[in-house]
Amino acid sequence: MKLKPLLASLALAGASLASQATTYSLGVLPIAPAKPAIAGAVVSPGSFSDWWSFSLPTSASFASFATTSITLGGTLFDIAGLSLGVYTAIGSGYVTGGSTHLSNVGLTAGQNYYLNVTGTATGLFGGSYALIAAAAPVPEPTPLVLLGLGLAVLGWAGRRKSEAATGEAQDLPSGGMTADLAMA
Repeated sequence: MKLKPLLASLALAGASLASQATTYSLGVLPIAPAKPAIAGAVVSPGSFSDWWSFSLPTSASFASFATTSITLGGTLFDIAGLSLGVYTAIGSGYVTGGSTHLSNVGLTAGQNYYLNVTGTATGLFGGSYALIAAAAPVPEPTPLVLLGLGLAVLGWAGRRKSEAATGEAQDLPSGGMTADLAMA
């Protein structure tokens, strides 16, 4: 009689353990074309949510991520519904996500971020996945280039105007306007 509540409790405890989040660290992501950070995990059967902490080096502002299920032995290890999400804190501060590949995600250098890998391990012994992450260098800021070109054009136009004004003053006849008025 007391066996049913005990089995129900064990089943609930097992289900909650299978869906527990695990936190790992990727450290500071390497800047491409250097070798990317490669990691992976083996998860128990059922749904899972793994968190990977990482940061960007000061010379990077973009990151790219990819993950894939590693199927071993046919149905022994497999994952369904694998997806990624980038957050500023565990469980909050959603930046972007949704697929197994995220490219050129704009992030702030030096700040800590979290990559959330979720899915459902459907294999007999659970599932396993591989994760690849790399940072991209800070691109040349286009607004500064446009500002520099705009200042150069303004400088050229100002110089041309001052040269034109100097040339007009030299073209006036001696006596200028006063000589013309005196003749009238």
